Amino acid sequence: MIWLGVIGSLFYSSGMARANDVGRAVQRELTRLREGTPQVAAAAPLGGVVVPTAKAVEEARLLYYLAQTQPELPTETRSAWYEEGRAKAQQARDRDPNQAGAIFWWAANEGGFAQLHKSLSSLSAIARLEKVLIQLRADHPDYGYAAANRMLAAIYIAAPAVISIGSYSKAEAALQDAVRRFPEFPGNQIGWIEYLKARGRDEEAQAAARALIKSGTLKRGYGEFEYDRLHWEAELAQILPTEEVKPASPAPRAPH
Repeated sequence: MIWLGVIGSLFYSSGMARANDVGRAVQRELTRLREGTPQVAAAAPLGGVVVPTAKAVEEARLLYYLAQTQPELPTETRSAWYEEGRAKAQQARDRDPNQAGAIFWWAANEGGFAQLHKSLSSLSAIARLEKVLIQLRADHPDYGYAAANRMLAAIYIAAPAVISIGSYSKAEAALQDAVRRFPEFPGNQIGWIEYLKARGRDEEAQAAARALIKSGTLKRGYGEFEYDRLHWEAELAQILPTEEVKPASPAPRAPH
């Protein structure tokens, strides 16, 4: 989930237009949500009526993706979106402390903000973030196609070992559990591919990437995680020839 580095490195060159298209789609969805138009029914528990908690969680989700999909914008702009997303998710957590979406999108915005700044204070934030995600995994292991495991793995791969968080063995265990629970979700497969790359197992990573494309699962819609496909495409494009990676337009959102 924490994937700004991949977007920044790839889409400044060949795919910025694609990233901008997705960013505009996120902005339109956020505008519709705040205006209360019917398109936000997917975020509601019943009958298309968005209750305050669900709306706050949805805003947190969209603010996260707004910051993730537009790396060309000033750091201050993206930081503000992460901070607002974190605040919206915290509002939802205050209303319902065990709401999985509220916890996860709080963590996503917290992680995005920390990654963007890469300071000593952000390292301590990552340590706090790990604790939140471990609890989320224990309470809601299946939420978001094992989203807590995916984010934990990303942290374990990227975090410096000097703060005793970085761990390939923990990343491997988290991803194996995510793949076991939801083997067809592309995000779990992409996480495994990133792990293989980090370990220098490039041939295995390429084989896994080709298997993912061949499986056809990238063509499906994935509800609230649909915008993650920009990251999936970016990761695949980094390890496979361009002609093997064919971006797919985001599918219509569906209730998750």
